Amino acid sequence: MGHTWHAVFNGVGFLSDNGIWQGGSYAFELVLAYLDEVTQGEELLMGTATFNVDLEEGDTYSNIALSFNPTWYQVFPGVDLTLRTSANIGIHGSAPNGLGGDEEVGLGTIGLEASVNQTWSADLRYNFFFGPQQNEIGAQWKDRDNISLTFKRTF
Repeated sequence: MGHTWHAVFNGVGFLSDNGIWQGGSYAFELVLAYLDEVTQGEELLMGTATFNVDLEEGDTYSNIALSFNPTWYQVFPGVDLTLRTSANIGIHGSAPNGLGGDEEVGLGTIGLEASVNQTWSADLRYNFFFGPQQNEIGAQWKDRDNISLTFKRTF
């Protein structure tokens, strides 16, 4: 237990028709964290068999996440296509909660979503993990190197 300080800056926006895509969206998020004081359980910050985290008071952490999703409307009658891309990477340090977020470690995805009459959608994505496994926390993300296919019906 202890005290941490956090700041989150984020934003979303819409893409305009520019001749390459017809619309879409983008988003970004910057996370900053500071471990101010440890009042209890300091031994947990020094690592366990599962998490080899070595944090001290005064440590800082930063992370950035980006999403870019251009859309093409009426590619076929009633069918819109969206390119889904995102990346999330630790810029500096380790997250003070000790449960994820390491420097140079990240997750990403790239895929294509087809929406039929804005009722049915099919989303095919490749999800991946990158960066060094500094604190063994990355082991939780190793299964991120996969391909997913999702079908959805909206009522």
